[in-house]
Amino acid sequence: MAPLKVRWLFLSVPVLGILLICLLIAIADIYSTDALRFGFTAMPGFDKLGHFFIYGIFAFSCSFFGRLSGVSLFRKPRTQTFITSLILAFAFVEEFTQLFLSTRSFELMDLVCDTTGILMGVKLGFRALKMVQ
Repeated sequence: MAPLKVRWLFLSVPVLGILLICLLIAIADIYSTDALRFGFTAMPGFDKLGHFFIYGIFAFSCSFFGRLSGVSLFRKPRTQTFITSLILAFAFVEEFTQLFLSTRSFELMDLVCDTTGILMGVKLGFRALKMVQ
């Protein structure tokens, strides 16, 4: 098992990921989604790519670094299912709250991109973990 300092360092990566997602959600809620396009407004589907990659990278960091941290929550037999379920629940709640915000709009395709990114990220995270160990 890794020393305590190293374990918390590994665990801080997923925590920073959730903070980044919350920051992006707050910016989109306050300033509208145009604030997050970074000049890519002419590229169709850019927001869908954003959903896929943001949630995919977050899922990868949770599955890879969370498991490396050695924290008991991530050592359960069904860790992959647990991590996927938690991140999917967060994504669904985040998308459904858009129904109640005037600056945002709910799109089913966003949920599809979130889900696909999460599934790919978790799968890649566990495959990378097998390669490292």
